[in-house]
Amino acid sequence: MARWIEKETGIEKVWNQRGWDYLKKLNYFWHRPREKHRKGSPEQQAQFKKNLPLKAQKIRQQQLGVKVEIWFFDEHRIGLKPILRTVWSKKGKRPIAKVEHHDEWLYIWVCRTQNWENLLVFNTTN
Repeated sequence: MARWIEKETGIEKVWNQRGWDYLKKLNYFWHRPREKHRKGSPEQQAQFKKNLPLKAQKIRQQQLGVKVEIWFFDEHRIGLKPILRTVWSKKGKRPIAKVEHHDEWLYIWVCRTQNWENLLVFNTTN
């Protein structure tokens, strides 16, 4: 920021702290971006969350007398994680950094009900 002020105003030397001062006056803060996979789609995620209860109810109605369980799936990364740097962003706006992981994966399947929890762990899946 200080280098930009020097270039724009023609002032020879602007202290680095001056750039921070101006950014804070403009209501900017130093944040670490939130990770987001580059292939992630917020629209598809929102659609899935919206439709899941309806799909589960429809399956329960079609399969009368059959116990229908919803299992959730998660992945655990073992390996290199992207390094996220801090950046300036407007107060109240958390920046998003698109990343691509280079890891080995561990797959976890979970089904939780009121009385019990079942957990399956795999190092591969298809």
